[in-house]
Amino acid sequence: MDAKKTKSQKKTIAKKAKTGKLGFVPILSIGIIVAIFSIQIVNNLDLIGKNSGRIEELKQQHNHKRIKNEALRQKVDAPIDDEYIREIMREKGYRDIDEDVYYLNEAD
Repeated sequence: MDAKKTKSQKKTIAKKAKTGKLGFVPILSIGIIVAIFSIQIVNNLDLIGKNSGRIEELKQQHNHKRIKNEALRQKVDAPIDDEYIREIMREKGYRDIDEDVYYLNEAD
């Protein structure tokens, strides 16, 4: 009788292996793993979307700084002429030789 039981058990195990039936726990484990990976993918896609906006903002800032640097480089490389010296003098509060300075009396 034991030989018949073991034969039938072997046949049952072989049938389950052929049909690919898995137990509840392995299917649940695979489902949980797939869910975790799906959540991670969605989170990563969200971060990519947020970072792409930041990348565009940084590219614009970079272009603005590059243009500003080029303007400063041209100003530094330009020869110093009399008009530039007069402009700097006026900014510092000095006057040219042929300019007259008039003071307004604001008390009147």
